[in-house]
Amino acid sequence: MEGESKEELELVISDRWNKQKDEDTKPPELDGYIWHVADIISHQHVERKLICFQCEKISFRTKDGELIWWTSGSGDILLPRNVKVVIEKGTYRVM
Repeated sequence: MEGESKEELELVISDRWNKQKDEDTKPPELDGYIWHVADIISHQHVERKLICFQCEKISFRTKDGELIWWTSGSGDILLPRNVKVVIEKGTYRVM
């Protein structure tokens, strides 16, 4: 994903986001993980899986902090390389 425009990243991220249909059932991958008021997941040079549960806001940002796309609720995504995420009020795990 290196060198892609913000618009191209937005299409990739919005296409990869898998919204969880059952908003009330915590995914088993999140057993033992706690609710956070806010947290930042730094960008990495590899793709990683992100699982979110009942998050008020999930902001996907460039490594420089510019907003690419945001959503809320529960779901998962294979994060593109060099994308950081800001999670507000929810439970999550990066794998």
